[in-house]
Amino acid sequence: MLHIILIVLKIIGIIIASLLGVALLLGGLILFVPIRYRAKAKKTEELSVHFVGSWLLHFFHLSVHYDGKVPVMKLRISGIPIFDSTKEKKEKKEKRQKIKRKKEKKEQKPAQEEIIQVMELKPEKQDDLVKEKVNDETPQNSFQGIEEDKIEKTIKQEMPDREQEVSLWQKIKQIVLIIKRYILKFFELFRQMKKTIKNFRETCWKIWQKWICIKEFIQQEENKKGFSSVFGSLIQILKKIGPVVVKGKVHFGTGDPCSTGQALGVLGVCYGWFGRQVEIEPDFEHEILEGELFIKGRFQVISLLIIGIKLLKDEGFKNLRMNFGKLKEAL
Repeated sequence: MLHIILIVLKIIGIIIASLLGVALLLGGLILFVPIRYRAKAKKTEELSVHFVGSWLLHFFHLSVHYDGKVPVMKLRISGIPIFDSTKEKKEKKEKRQKIKRKKEKKEQKPAQEEIIQVMELKPEKQDDLVKEKVNDETPQNSFQGIEEDKIEKTIKQEMPDREQEVSLWQKIKQIVLIIKRYILKFFELFRQMKKTIKNFRETCWKIWQKWICIKEFIQQEENKKGFSSVFGSLIQILKKIGPVVVKGKVHFGTGDPCSTGQALGVLGVCYGWFGRQVEIEPDFEHEILEGELFIKGRFQVISLLIIGIKLLKDEGFKNLRMNFGKLKEAL
């Protein structure tokens, strides 16, 4: 019995050890195997860019291509396509076409039904028109129209003065109402302007108070130390991620000798980084941008993780986080 229990425990231990070994292996691969990338750009009449990133001997493979029209992105894992932007666009186009067809069919059905109804109602309309013509031609309608005209003439002759008085009184009332409406609108406008000015003053005062809090937050020495540590860690990350190989040739000009010289001065600051590998040809007369550029690099996740841990342990960064929380509550 004891022998069986020991065998079971031994098997369980082997399984746990193998799982731990697999976990350590995966962790080591993620941390120490570098992520490689390369990119190539060319600009003549149109810009074309091609980027490729890979990890674990192209087990994960990402490619992005832009030829001046539409960017295309593809992701493959172990050679199996996982994401393809061209397929999604085709599917979206097919869905849109299907929706358009359905809408066209729905629009055609009511149009056909209306045509059928009109065709059915045509003889009825013709009968109605014939009846109206017959009724209009009868002498009774003409006799009634003559009598109504006589009555209207007699009423107009008997009461001309009263109509004039009523019309004048109505006109005066209308003028008074119009003046009253304009006065009320003016007062409403004045109130709205007063409210907007008051709200604007309040918002300006709030913004000023927030600006004072942010200014005090930036000027504190503890926060300055935190900002410097964050800035330093970002520079370290850029150095780790930055390309190892940079090759190319650039022919540029802004059309203005002054601005071209300024741009050349800015590029001269970065001469120590890429000056030996990239040829720069300025043009002080014409506005032009042509050239080729090739970059290649790699970085490890462990290096980025070390920089992040150092930043989290830094006292200046801790104080910055604490003060930033207080600033959020104050704002």
